[in-house]
Amino acid sequence: MRCVERIKSSDGVKIFRSIDRERLLSALRSWAADIRRRHPEVARIGLFGSYARGDYAPGSDADVLLLVARCDQPTWFLRPLAYDTSCLPVGADLLVYTTEEARRLSDRSGWFRHILSEVVWL
Repeated sequence: MRCVERIKSSDGVKIFRSIDRERLLSALRSWAADIRRRHPEVARIGLFGSYARGDYAPGSDADVLLLVARCDQPTWFLRPLAYDTSCLPVGADLLVYTTEEARRLSDRSGWFRHILSEVVWL
């Protein structure tokens, strides 16, 4: 499992702990720098969800918001395929929106406003 570290094993009992938030943030910052180098359309990258709030647990993933200046992929759920997250120490759920889409969503979507209220920009 990528989302947890095994810290002890004895008599067949395995103990796991969550990946530390600071370790994840460090990995995300490195990943974000690489993504920005390879994808100049990326305007902002942020972490939201349990790792942003600090209430993560073993098995938690990283919820990541990418805002892009433009996007040729009209199907929003296919957009994350352009951004490899396999180097991160936990699994990642990636949401990719254009800055214009994000502006419209923030005007009319409580769900999106909630994301923006807790996002930690990288």
